[in-house]
Formats: sequence, C-alpha cells, structure tokens
Amino acid sequence: RIPDHTSDFVRSLNMSLDGQCVLIVEHGHLFNSLNSLLFCTVTRLYQLTCNKVSVVLVSDSPWDLIYSSNGSTLTHPLILYVPPYTRQQMIDVITQHLLDTETELCSELGLTNQVMKSYVTTCIYDSLSPYTSSIREMMRTSRRLLPQYVEPLRKGELKMTDTIKLFQRVQSVLVDTMSQLGCLAGFKSGLELPYNSRVLLIW
Repeated sequence: RIPDHTSDFVRSLNMSLDGQCVLIVEHGHLFNSLNSLLFCTVTRLYQLTCNKVSVVLVSDSPWDLIYSSNGSTLTHPLILYVPPYTRQQMIDVITQHLLDTETELCSELGLTNQVMKSYVTTCIYDSLSPYTSSIREMMRTSRRLLPQYVEPLRKGELKMTDTIKLFQRVQSVLVDTMSQLGCLAGFKSGLELPYNSRVLLIW
C-alpha cells in the first residue's frame, strides 16, 4: 500500500528495523510513474534511515530515462548492467520452469527434459523470439500451450518423436499469439533495453 505521508513511512520503517536490510523493487521504471514523491523517498532511504536500508531497483529502462523524468530530485545510484540471456539460457530457463510447475503432467506422460526442451525450442523460443524478448511471456505461452501439445500423446495418437505433427497441434494458437505480440511491438517506446537485459540501480 502507498502510504499517505512519506515521513510516516520512513518513521515506521526506522522503528521496525533491528539491523540493515535490502529493499528490492521490480519494474522500477513503473514504480517511478506511479508516485514520483514516493519514488524519490524510496531512493533516499539509505540516508533517511541512517544507512539501515539499501534499495535495488530492477528496471527494463535505461537510467537516463528514469533520471530525465525526475531531474535533480534523484541522487545517482550505483548502476549495474545485467546482460541478456543467450538463446540457450532462455531455452534452459523456460524448460526448467515447465518441469518445476507442470510436475504432475510431466510425470504422468513421462515427459523428459529432452522432450520438454524440444517443445520449448521449436514451439516457443524459435516461434516467438522474432516477436518478443520477454521470458515471462514465453513462460506464460509455454504453459498455456503445453496441454494442447501433449493431448495426442495422452491419447496415444502420436509419439514423442512426432515433433512436426505435435507442432502442428499448437500452430494455430501460436499464429494468433505471434500476431498479438507483433501488434504490441509496434507500441514500444524504443527506449527499452534489448532482449532480457536489466539495469540494477542501487542506493
């Protein structure tokens, strides 16, 4: 909840802390647009709490874009650039995500790491990467399509080696997803960092 008075927020935080802590804020660039006064307060917590709190903002946007909307009200942070995943890292992360979240389905059908990686590579990454670089979007799509992909395996209509026919089972949904992502890509500001790279802003 956004506090009514930032001074109350800082006072309450000071009273509740026994030692040092780190506050991590995901999507820091969105936090900035939500409440600029609170944003400036949070980025000064290190000073306002007498060194008790360090703040890390995880941002998809370059620091210059965040700074330009606040001017001199912000102190400069330590900036760490986190490079994007490689293609193989993306595939490995999405595959592991499916194995961790769809354990019952994988166990029922005997879906091995190799089978899941083939699904992620062909149906998800290679199909969607021209339209989006968001690993979250790929994870969502991979979970949404998986039941449809494995349905013919469950019924015994296809084998795990029938990769082309399995791909065709989800092709129409993939086309719709790619179309939607293609439209959304047209509205991007052009100021986002490439692929899945991130900036960590540390105060």
